[in-house]
Amino acid sequence: MTTLHESLQEITTILAKAKIELPKLEARLITQKILELNLADMISVGSFNIEDHKKILIDQLVRRRIDYEPLAYILEEKEFWSLPFKVDPNVLIPRPDSETIISSVLNSIDDLNYSYKILDLGTGSGCLILSLLKELPCALGVGVDCSNDALKIAAFNAEQNSLQDRVDFILSDWENNLHDTFDLIISNPPYIETNQINNLQTEILLYEPKIALDGGADGLNAYRQILSGMKKILKKDGKLFFEIGSHQSRDVVKLAANMGLLHCQTFYDLAGIARCLVFKWI
Repeated sequence: MTTLHESLQEITTILAKAKIELPKLEARLITQKILELNLADMISVGSFNIEDHKKILIDQLVRRRIDYEPLAYILEEKEFWSLPFKVDPNVLIPRPDSETIISSVLNSIDDLNYSYKILDLGTGSGCLILSLLKELPCALGVGVDCSNDALKIAAFNAEQNSLQDRVDFILSDWENNLHDTFDLIISNPPYIETNQINNLQTEILLYEPKIALDGGADGLNAYRQILSGMKKILKKDGKLFFEIGSHQSRDVVKLAANMGLLHCQTFYDLAGIARCLVFKWI
């Protein structure tokens, strides 16, 4: 048998050789998943012998990681806005940059207790709409995605976070199947230029859904599609929140203006990059 201490050292070395950025942390997280221990438990129990069948399971996860499968998919969970979200290769992994949308909405509204109707276009794991519903206790939400498998993940996450009674998920290509209007519309659409997809990190390129990444030749296809249907779904006094890629601000503002939407605010991520644009009707 292998002790916990020996196993952690071994895994850390393997991950470091594979140039995994945080090998010690990931070794612990992979081990915790199989042993079903939290950090406090691992510290308190000290070193002990790991049963052979569990060591085999740990080694299987390590092999997946050195093949550059994202850790979030291996652990089947990713934290976002301090909430747990189930993830798998059917959904994009939530990223800290996207929390800018949440803070943007919260900083753009006057009454956190108002009964807003919120729409999330391209909901994926549901992390955006569900995080907002946690912050806005009287709001109701709708999440839209073109992938039924993604919607199953979003529905699981709604239940996991006790929000299943305040959100509906709809299978649709953007707003095509919607017949309601909304106070707040949020979207993190695919915005990477097609010819840049192959330049992404290996683990993103190999495992994350390309449909959630590829924004077409200029990275703006999804914005065009979403904006073309905005008149029928965004209320007269409503606001639209777009996540954007770096250097896309001017182009997205121009597209929105052509549809009668005024750019009223820009929010920046922790790196100081323009990450969320806010629009309202002119």
